[in-house]
Amino acid sequence: MAISLMKAIENISNQPKPKRFTPDDCPHCEYDRKFYGGGWVYYGNNGPISPCPLCNDDGKHPRKI
Repeated sequence: MAISLMKAIENISNQPKPKRFTPDDCPHCEYDRKFYGGGWVYYGNNGPISPCPLCNDDGKHPRKI
């Protein structure tokens, strides 16, 4: 059983990585892109402008405003 588990882990690690969005083509922050620049999302109700979790999860992309 351990051999088949190791083979399964190896197969998972060899899978291609999912597409990583850039702030210019991210569907999650598409609407907010024209106001705050790419990579930032305003969730409304006087909430904060936050980094987009899909394309700017580390918050390194600069904000327009």
